[in-house]
Amino acid sequence: MFIEFKHKFRGTGAEDKDLKSKILDNPEELEWLVYESLEAYRELIENDNEFILKLNTEDTRHLLDKHSKPLNYLVSELIAK
Repeated sequence: MFIEFKHKFRGTGAEDKDLKSKILDNPEELEWLVYESLEAYRELIENDNEFILKLNTEDTRHLLDKHSKPLNYLVSELIAK
């Protein structure tokens, strides 16, 4: 399963440069993050059947390449246009 996050905080006033260490250095924070994330996901799928985006194989591969090989993705996008 791929989860694409649409909201970005890097380079904005909302960015917390110490967030990674705050979460990873505190087991309770990490536990809270995982629990709240799973609860939010559960609520979304229970209340919105369209939440899960179902892509065909080609589109799934395209999304995977976009996030796992961004340079290859950019070059293929530039060549295709």
